[in-house]
Amino acid sequence: MRSIAANLKILVGLLAIALFVTACQGRTGDTGAARTGSSVTPSDSPTIAAIKKRGVLRAGVAISPPHLMQDPRTSEYFGAGALIAKRLADKLGVKAELVESDWGLFVAGLQADKFDLTTAALFATPERKKVIDFVNFTRVGQCYIVLKNNAKVNSLDDLNKPTVKIGTLTGSGGDQLIRAKYKQAVIDDVPGAPGQIERLQDVLARRIDASFVDSWMAPVYAAKFPQIKIIPDGPEACVKNPDVPVDVGIGLKKDDARFKEFVQGVISETQNEIDAEILKYSTEEFLKIPK
Repeated sequence: MRSIAANLKILVGLLAIALFVTACQGRTGDTGAARTGSSVTPSDSPTIAAIKKRGVLRAGVAISPPHLMQDPRTSEYFGAGALIAKRLADKLGVKAELVESDWGLFVAGLQADKFDLTTAALFATPERKKVIDFVNFTRVGQCYIVLKNNAKVNSLDDLNKPTVKIGTLTGSGGDQLIRAKYKQAVIDDVPGAPGQIERLQDVLARRIDASFVDSWMAPVYAAKFPQIKIIPDGPEACVKNPDVPVDVGIGLKKDDARFKEFVQGVISETQNEIDAEILKYSTEEFLKIPK
């Protein structure tokens, strides 16, 4: 027979194991609830209550490659905006309905209860943030086209030098941002032709050192023109972390903090898929380089 001391030792050991397992389960459960928003119930959120009663999550959308597109043959939406709507609806156990809207009507549509949220690539501007909430899922900004054999420019810091000439389009948003940030550089601005979004030909002809381009277009240019490099850090990195960035996100009504918490949890959980969707459609098949 075991001694009393031996039995006590076994009992203490079993107790320690049980406490450890319980603690681990508690930590796992807490983390999952915070991450997925599963702790938010219909009684906490009037928006979730309405969605569950309706059986449909209504997402306001507008076509904006590469973030959201529509197949002309089937009218089916695809891209990050469609993915987000589906993941949110799946979490709530309802269907996703994408409601076509106009860029200037998203705020009014939310306030008039035309949809529960927007999953279009909506810029989180200070003016919009005054009247609606945002959960951001990406950023947009600028990348720079530079010849690979141009040793003067290899980083954003290199752009802010008096020996570097940056090409811009007169009066464009990019022109204003570049002048404000890169005050040491020589700014070479020209009037843009209809549809023009960059100064690629001037870079190739060495008339300028760098030209800005919208960040989501960077992979398209890098794939089509092997003689160029994309600043900063290559096309994929620049799509995720562009220069002079603007947050892009999901628009929500301001009166439901618990619904926002739920959406934030799902976006956090889905972020890698969202990033992959944006890069997947940042190709010449979906984004055309102006001729």
